[in-house]
Amino acid sequence: MGIEMNKILIFLLFGTYALQRGHFFLHYRQWFREERPGQSFARYLLSLSPDPLIEMHEHQDALAELWNCVLLKLGANYHPSLVHGKQIWRLWSCFFLHGSLVHLAFNVAMLLAYARAWTPREATFEILLILASNLVSVALNRYSMFVGCSTLCLSLWTFRVFELLQTDLIRLPFHLIWFILVAWSPVSDATSHLLPVFFTLLYLSLTPKSQKLLIVALFVFLIVGLGAMMLAPLNEDEAAVERVLELGCAHLL
Repeated sequence: MGIEMNKILIFLLFGTYALQRGHFFLHYRQWFREERPGQSFARYLLSLSPDPLIEMHEHQDALAELWNCVLLKLGANYHPSLVHGKQIWRLWSCFFLHGSLVHLAFNVAMLLAYARAWTPREATFEILLILASNLVSVALNRYSMFVGCSTLCLSLWTFRVFELLQTDLIRLPFHLIWFILVAWSPVSDATSHLLPVFFTLLYLSLTPKSQKLLIVALFVFLIVGLGAMMLAPLNEDEAAVERVLELGCAHLL
């Protein structure tokens, strides 16, 4: 897969984000006019849910609550919907969604900076890594929604850093600082950001034969982990959260 695929991906990301904002505005334009007459359109565009790790709680600002429901409807990765709603497609659909313009800008900047040509094996590894990382994220954070393509961005970053370790150590500090800003910023989930770095470094350190085994291991982990989550019983707290979310979003949507 050539670098042209990165350009197509960036186009899809911007298109999906425009769909998110358009869907929100068209769906809630009447509410926006009646309930927030003094709300500036600029704030509406820029300040909705700046956090890509969007917490679902009862004290959210009304606009953020509406935005969360739009993300959920369009395919955000959320534990109750994924597991108890049997909506496995959310592991992939969340990749194209973003929580804000800032979130989208950071990821697009990384895709542009670290674009590279992929071999078929690398592309398979990246797809499985994205799915596995998204699965781990919802398993560890059951009451949060996840969106964005940070897993791919940080995996591409790791490919570049691995190359620099062997060829150009002078430029390495700049890339490390960039990683710290992205992975440990206040609006990021450090756990899901560390996983792609670790597994990409592991992939690059292996022989071609061992890389194939790692790809198989990721696939097995994905199937077994998803199966275990699907079979786990729904406890009372999760059931309550799921009912509140379904009722709230059904009313708003």
